[in-house]
Amino acid sequence: MIAAIARLQLSRIGKRIAESHKVPFTYDDDVVKLIAERCTELESGAAA
Repeated sequence: MIAAIARLQLSRIGKRIAESHKVPFTYDDDVVKLIAERCTELESGAAA
């Protein structure tokens, strides 16, 4: 679930960057995995 949210947000960021700066925004599965892992750390404030 967290990975899906991360992908959605990254997609939104990519659209804004493309529209504003006319540059491509790419990422791979490792980025999504890292974001999802970091969301479970207490220091991030997103732990359940």
